Amino acid sequence: EEEEGEEREASEEEDGYLVSNDDVSVPSSDTTYWCSTHQLEDRFSSKHHVLSYSPSISPGSEDLVHHMEVFHCASQQDVPLWSGSCGDPAAPPALNTCKKVLAAWAIGAGTFSYPPEAGLALGGPGAGGTVMLEVHYNNPGLRAGVVDSSGIRFLVTPNLRRHDAGILELGLTYNDHMAVPPLQPAFPLSGVCSAQCTAVGLPRGGIRLFGSQLHTHGA
Repeated sequence: EEEEGEEREASEEEDGYLVSNDDVSVPSSDTTYWCSTHQLEDRFSSKHHVLSYSPSISPGSEDLVHHMEVFHCASQQDVPLWSGSCGDPAAPPALNTCKKVLAAWAIGAGTFSYPPEAGLALGGPGAGGTVMLEVHYNNPGLRAGVVDSSGIRFLVTPNLRRHDAGILELGLTYNDHMAVPPLQPAFPLSGVCSAQCTAVGLPRGGIRLFGSQLHTHGA
């Protein structure tokens, strides 16, 4: 009974945290990558764990939002609040520090939940207080006049789990050389993670994988 009471108390500490666009006028072009920076709330001055995350798609944008990612900005200096095309030359240079993936969602996916023994670390002393949302709008019909506030909703808790989880993205560069020729019964592609890379990014004891998502373009 005591353990059940503790579990109920912990669940009361769970809370939602939404990172989303704010009335973005989606360009009437085929493809747009839109980036926006967001200041973490004050509660994240202490470390929290993300228990799950899910998409929050604006009504009417369901066929436009192709994928979304939230990145943590590692800069210890203030990253300015900014919203615009990710490739805009006027984008603040500090956006280049926003590389650590906190959430990755693509069309067709639902909620991603972490196992009971692990959570994704968010916030904490010295962690940096800014995140960046990237939304890929796929608009082959060149629709105009769409205003979007889509984003990703996190379920967070200050009650830390035993292990910190992370997200590892693997894949090939998007370019014409990766396109599958027509009428192919099979088209193998392979990639290699060099030892110089894994030695920096992975601990000597290795990592334990517990979930995966696939993502392709044009399929």
